[in-house]
Amino acid sequence: SVDAYRSQRRSTRPRKQTEMRTKNVDAERVVKKNLMNQTLNVQEKVKELNDEINSLQAIVHQTSQALNCCVDEEHGKGSLEEAEAERLLLISSEKRLALLTELNRLKGEGASQVVTCVSEGIEPCGGTVTLSHLQLPLKVEFVCSAMQKPGKPSQYFLVMIRYGSGSIVATPLATAEDAQNGDSITFPTTVTFVEINTYRYMYARKEIRSDFEIDVEVYSLSNCVSLTESVLLSQFANAHFSQCNQEMKTSTSLHIVNSVRTSNFTLVGSHKITLASLGKNKFPLDKVPFLSPLEGNIYLKLRCWPHSAVEHRGFLTMFEDVSGLGAWHRCWCALSGNCISYWSDPNDERRKTDRSRTMLWGFFKIEPISREVCVRPRTFELITVRPQREDDRETLVTCRLWLSADTKQEQTQWIQKLNQVLVDLRTWRSFPASQPLSDTYSLDGNQSQESSC
Repeated sequence: SVDAYRSQRRSTRPRKQTEMRTKNVDAERVVKKNLMNQTLNVQEKVKELNDEINSLQAIVHQTSQALNCCVDEEHGKGSLEEAEAERLLLISSEKRLALLTELNRLKGEGASQVVTCVSEGIEPCGGTVTLSHLQLPLKVEFVCSAMQKPGKPSQYFLVMIRYGSGSIVATPLATAEDAQNGDSITFPTTVTFVEINTYRYMYARKEIRSDFEIDVEVYSLSNCVSLTESVLLSQFANAHFSQCNQEMKTSTSLHIVNSVRTSNFTLVGSHKITLASLGKNKFPLDKVPFLSPLEGNIYLKLRCWPHSAVEHRGFLTMFEDVSGLGAWHRCWCALSGNCISYWSDPNDERRKTDRSRTMLWGFFKIEPISREVCVRPRTFELITVRPQREDDRETLVTCRLWLSADTKQEQTQWIQKLNQVLVDLRTWRSFPASQPLSDTYSLDGNQSQESSC
C-alpha cells in the first residue's frame, strides 16, 4: 500500500545518512592515522640524519688530525697517502654538508612536506641512470711535461658525482701519468643512481624522477710546495717533535694538530647532467680556471632505463584490412612494457606465444573515435606515421590502428594505460636505434597496413 511504501522509505533514509557519516568518520580516521605515521617517519629521518652527520664529523676530525701531522716529507708531506687523506676529507665534508642541508629542510618543513597534491595530468615513470666510461682530457703540454719529470706527481685529479642530498660518489685519484688514451685520463668508475631510502623503518627503493639533475664536478690537488713553506714546515716539525717537553709549545702543537681543517682539493670544473643530455658523450665544463691543465671538457657514457610497470589485459576487437575489405576480429590483448600482444583466447597467453604484437615506439596519439568516423561504439585509435614506400605518393603516411572495447569503462582504462606508456617512452626516449616507427602485425603473422595506410 501507499502507507507501507512511505513508512519503508522513511525508515531507509536515516540508515543512508548514518552510513555516509560512518564512511566520512572512517575516512577522517584514516587520514589522521596516515598523518601520524608520516610525522613519525620524519622524526626517524631526522634521527638517522643526525647519526650519520655525527659519524661523518668524526671522520673529518680524525682525517684532519692525520693531515696536520704531515708537515714535511719525512712525515708524509706530498705523498700519495696525504692525497688519499685529502680525498677522504673532501668526500666526508661534502656529504656532511649535504646531509646538514637536508636536515634543515626536514626541520623547517616538518610533516607538511609529505602532503603532496595529485596532478591531474599523466606523470612519467621513474627510472635508473648510469654514468660510465669517464674520460678527462688534459692539455698536451701538461701531460708532456709531467712525463718528462720523474718523481712525485705535481697534481692529482678526481671526479665527484652527486645526486640529491645523500648520493655522492667519487672516483679514485688519478695523475697525468694515468693518461692512457693520449692526453685523457680514464676513470674505471661506473655509477648507477637508483634512489633508495636508507632511513630506519623506511627501507624502500624509489626510481629517479625524469627531471633529475646530476652534478659532475672535477677537483684538483696541487702537490707543489714552495721553498719558504717547506722551511717553515720543517721548523715547525722540529719545534713540535723535539721540544714537546715544554708546556707552552706542547699546548700550541696540540691545538694545531687537533684543529679541524678543510680539504686542499679545489673545484676546477663542473657540469649538470639532465635527461636532455641523453645521447651525448661530450660535455663542457664550467668554471675552469685559465691556467688549469684541463682541456675544458669531460667525456662520459649516459644510459637511462625507465621503470614503466604498466600492464593491462582484456578483450578487444581489432579492425583489419583483409584483401581490401575491412573486418573486425575479437582477440585477447595484453599490454606489457612497450607492446600489445594478441591471442585468440585468454588461456593461450600462458601456453602459446603471441600470434601478433604491436610495438608502441612510434605511436604519438591515442584517442577515442566519434561515431561519425566509425559506427562501431567504444572504438579508439592509435596514430603513427611511417616512411614513404615505393607505391606511396606522400613522403609520410599516417597509419591508424582501430581497437574497440566491450564497455565504456574498459575503453577509458585502455586509453589511460596506453597514454601512460607513450608518456614514459617519450620522456625517457626509450626508442631503439634500429627500430622503425611502428611495427604492427596482423593475426596471421604477416605485416599489414592499418585502416588509413
